[in-house]
Amino acid sequence: MSKLHISQVESGCERFLKSMQIGDAFEVLTFKKDRGFKVLKQSSTDYVFKQFGYIDQNIISESSTLKKYIKKPLK
Repeated sequence: MSKLHISQVESGCERFLKSMQIGDAFEVLTFKKDRGFKVLKQSSTDYVFKQFGYIDQNIISESSTLKKYIKKPLK
């Protein structure tokens, strides 16, 4: 588990998304670890985005729209 500055999270997520295999996942947490999100690669085109903490939601999307969902909790 590595710690990143908030400005580096978006580029780090893009790097992980490019190298993921089906069934791989990664998780981004706040410093207190009470909020964050998980991204799971479900198939060759679909990803599952699970946000928890302040807002709880599960979204299945493609990689093009997934970047929009990743940016939202960072703001």
